[in-house]
Amino acid sequence: MAAVLAGGPGAVLSHRPAGARWGLRAWRGRPAITVSRWRRSPSEIEVHSSSLPRDEVTVLDGIPITTVPRTLLDLATLLDPLLSSEPSMRPSSARWRTRSRCPRCSSVTEESAAPPPCGSP
Repeated sequence: MAAVLAGGPGAVLSHRPAGARWGLRAWRGRPAITVSRWRRSPSEIEVHSSSLPRDEVTVLDGIPITTVPRTLLDLATLLDPLLSSEPSMRPSSARWRTRSRCPRCSSVTEESAAPPPCGSP
């Protein structure tokens, strides 16, 4: 609650701490808030700036907080794409070693920008 108060009018608890308040995941780090306009804050508070629609903000136990769907969206932005098992989530700059034969010239290429269909490196 102190972090939200420090954020001023319109500040809401968000991101990892909001996920913890909603019981989505554990978090013991510094509090995070979202404010409509960026403002300087103490280093103990992680500040995000976004104009949140009214339907993405609620109150939980007296604390202004992002709704569960908005919290999930905020948490998704923090995911490391390299940890994802979904190839489309991996950075496009990732290179995959493959061997393929060109049907025209029969040359073998060793590198491709896309993973093989089976998903193995």
